Parts: sequence; structure tokens; C-alpha cells
Amino acid sequence: MRNFDEHKFADRLYLDAVHGEQLDVFLANGWYRMGQTIFTTHFLFFEQRVLSAIWLRLALEGFEFKKSLKKIIKRNRSKFRVEVVPFQLTEEKEVVYQKYAADFKGYLSGSLKKSLLDGMEQNVFQTTEINIYDGDKLVAFSFFDEGQNSLTSISGVYDPDYKSYSLGLYTMLEEIQFGLDTGREFYYPGYFVPGNERFDYKLRVGDVEYFEFVSKAWIPFGKFQVENIPINKMANELNTLANLFEGKVDFYNKFNPFFESNIIEHWPLPYLEYPIIMVVNIEKDDDENHRLVIIYNFIEEKFMALSCRTFDTFPSNYNMAWVNKLSEKSFIKNQLIINQVLFSTPKVDKMCEWILSAAKE
Repeated sequence: MRNFDEHKFADRLYLDAVHGEQLDVFLANGWYRMGQTIFTTHFLFFEQRVLSAIWLRLALEGFEFKKSLKKIIKRNRSKFRVEVVPFQLTEEKEVVYQKYAADFKGYLSGSLKKSLLDGMEQNVFQTTEINIYDGDKLVAFSFFDEGQNSLTSISGVYDPDYKSYSLGLYTMLEEIQFGLDTGREFYYPGYFVPGNERFDYKLRVGDVEYFEFVSKAWIPFGKFQVENIPINKMANELNTLANLFEGKVDFYNKFNPFFESNIIEHWPLPYLEYPIIMVVNIEKDDDENHRLVIIYNFIEEKFMALSCRTFDTFPSNYNMAWVNKLSEKSFIKNQLIINQVLFSTPKVDKMCEWILSAAKE
């Protein structure tokens, strides 16, 4: 089992099977399913931005649907037929998926099989599906994985012609009902992304909790604070630092698009995993592959100066066309490897002094 005491921004495991109790532990530590692997991530790309992924869960003990949700359930149960059965891929589902994908604003895998099974034949998770029929016509379906004490929503698909019935939300409500009927303790709807409204519907299912990355605790969502979102915390601290020496040192703050290199690349190298960084240009450094990088370690609440090198060749498992489309203004285009930590301090003025001193040497 993975060591959950580590604070890794992204990680991924390949397992022969993920059993009930095992899935419960992964979910409780902010992990989720990706194809036929189990993974975690805390930062995501959306429209030339890096945003934080905040994992959610709903406690089912004593849970009752809100009045507005009961209304959706009652309306849809009166119109549609609901079927709960073991996971199975069919041509009928693929047809609905392709119609849904054509209407979807964003990236989706080319097929259900690729999305859920990574093109494999065997499913390492215990997956159940909910099918929604209008008469004999399949109009929506969802997949969820079962742990011993928990359920996790994996994918919801609906016919765009039925968009007015909130079928994406409705299948989640039926998943929750299944969890209540089977005595589960928690329901995990995945993550939501502050700054991207596409995921806000997950907050509608009830009084959810969110996973706080530093303390690794589940906290009532009512206590969620935007200023403590990891990506915001890092950006704000680096901007505060930049304001102290702007005009005195040549630098730039940019997103690092390669922050998930450790789960994408095959080489076991000390990749720079921080998604937003400051690069300080020091004229005396004649090594074009060397970078002086400043990051804000929000876990330990301190600034760190790192000696980094660019990778000798372009990373093999990244899409070059995708990288080229990233804004030069907002993103670095070189994958960075950490050589060593040069200096660290919790005080912004001390980091400023160190940078100014390093620039003069």
C-alpha cells in the first residue's frame, strides 16, 4: 500500500486489482481512478491556466436529500426507467457516449473503452452502472466503483437532447441512493476546481467535505477559503516576493506545465513538481541549461531557492504540439530537474535579501 504520509502533488499506481477495503483507503486519502490505475493529483490544466483540484466526499450517515434534489429525483423517476446492474460496455452506451462527446466542451477519450479500461479487456475495479431509459431508449448512464464502506462516482454520460432533465446530476443522486440502500459510509464525487464552474455541480449533492492537502484531513466545505487554495497561496507569496525586488533583478513568474512528470515520464528523476515558479536570471551564469528557481513550499510555509537544470532532450511522453500551444507569456517550455536546494526561509524579506546577494556575486 502507498505511503500516504508523503506530500506528493501527483502520483499513480498500477495494480492487478483494487479491492473494497483497499479502495476505501485510497479514496480517504484523496486518490481516484484513472482508467485502470489509481492516482492522485492536486493541480490541473484548464484553458491556459493551472488550477487546484479539490477532492470532495459526502458522509452518508444520517444523510437526506435536500428538497430541490428530491424534486429532481421525483420528476425523473416518473418519466424514466432506472436500472442498476454490474458494469458492462455495450455498443448502445458507445453511441450515447459519442453523441455526448460531440456536444462536450473539453477533452474526452475517443471511446468508453479507452476512457475506462485503457483499451484493456479486464477491469481491476468493482464497478456498477446506472442506466436511465426513456421507454426502451438509453438516454443516460453512469459508472461508479464500490469499496467496502464507500462508493466513488467515475463517469456520467447523457444524451444532449435530454439536457433539460439534469441527467448528469440525476445519475449521481441515484448513485448516492444506492450507497444509502447498501449502508455505505461515504460517497466520493471526485474533485471540483475553483475557478472553473464546470465542476461546481458536484457541490449540489449535499453538505460535502473537502480534502485539505497539508493536514490530510476532511473538512466541512463551509470552512473552505479561497485564499488557502494551494495554487492561489503559491501565486500570492511569489508575487509578494517579486514586489520586493522588482526592477533590481531580472525574473519572471510562470506556470510549469511539467508538474506531473513523475507520473508521466519513465525516468526516475527529481523533476520540479511545483506548478507555479519564479525563475531568476543571473547574468554571471554562462550555463544556458542552468536555472535559479524560487518556489513557495506551501506545505512547510517557506520559500526555497533551487538550482535546476533543463532536461537535455524534450520529454518523451509529452505531446510537443500541446506544449507549443501553451502561451510563452504564462508557461515555461523546458522541463526542469532539481540539482539542489540552495537556500530556504519562511520569511519573504530574507529570501529577497538572498536573491539580491546571489545576483551580485
